[in-house]
Amino acid sequence: MLPDDLTINGDALGVAAWRYVAAVAVAERDVRQDHPCSCTGAVCDSLPAPGAILGDTWSRCPWPILRSPAWAAIVQLERLIDVAAPPEWPLGLSCWAVEGVYGLRVERRRGKMAADGTGGDAGKLLDALRKGR
Repeated sequence: MLPDDLTINGDALGVAAWRYVAAVAVAERDVRQDHPCSCTGAVCDSLPAPGAILGDTWSRCPWPILRSPAWAAIVQLERLIDVAAPPEWPLGLSCWAVEGVYGLRVERRRGKMAADGTGGDAGKLLDALRKGR
């Protein structure tokens, strides 16, 4: 799960923070340049500079979250859904898992659209998701 004291831009977002974690995961190479922490444990005391994580201010280093069992479960579930979605998907799962999977999908789609030159604005993103691309 997410650390209890995690805030982003001063807000305790709860499960909604998973979409921010997904954005960091997708843009990891760029984020590592802005917050080059080399921590390896489950907890890190290195506070990112204000605005250093994709323009947002995090109260904790994001790297331990990306190494957590919860994030690994989200990534695995996101991959599984493409092959054979579990029968309980999505209504029978915890909201943090669903939020994480959808956040990861949105961020990957946004990154792909930006790389394709189709833009990354919300309207185009929602249209592409509705069409299943």
